[in-house]
Amino acid sequence: MNNRSRKITLIALTFAVAITAILLFLNSRYFIESYWISKLQNKDQCLEASRKLADLKCYRAIPKIIEAFEEMVIEDKKGELLIIIHGLMKVDTGLVPWESRGRANIQLHPILYSVYLMGEGGLETLKQFRKEKWQIVDIEAGDQVDETPPKFSSKDPKEVTLYQAVTSILDAWENKGTKIAEGSEKVQMQLMERL
Repeated sequence: MNNRSRKITLIALTFAVAITAILLFLNSRYFIESYWISKLQNKDQCLEASRKLADLKCYRAIPKIIEAFEEMVIEDKKGELLIIIHGLMKVDTGLVPWESRGRANIQLHPILYSVYLMGEGGLETLKQFRKEKWQIVDIEAGDQVDETPPKFSSKDPKEVTLYQAVTSILDAWENKGTKIAEGSEKVQMQLMERL
């Protein structure tokens, strides 16, 4: 091989390595996100995974986080209701606001709070998830767009409460009027004792 052939081969090889490195770098975020999405299925790692995905602003993970939350947190071994919005309590008449002493209107379970931490960039993804899950349809009436009421698969308070949590996150992102805070397990246990 002469000098010219070696130079061409070296340039081509360098170019191929550079392109491969760029492609790996661009796809590494996807692989990292996919890794943490897979960890959502593990109850012990669900909270950590949801936080990592929030830090990455992985909007495609929003439905997966909510689904993992439904599977892992809403029902305990007995299938009883767990409080998922700390700002709401189940009482005989349904769900009512819980006094938050001015700090926040709603305190979300830490896993759902991860969705809120992603910020407004996840607005369209969460809206789409909400529409698909509860079969909500936009109704245009002149300049305003209204929605059909949600269709719950049952009158299960768990599903209604989850709907309210998702709607609260959307309200906070769109209107900036709803204040949301992260609930703690201690607060959850105190509320459970009140039921």
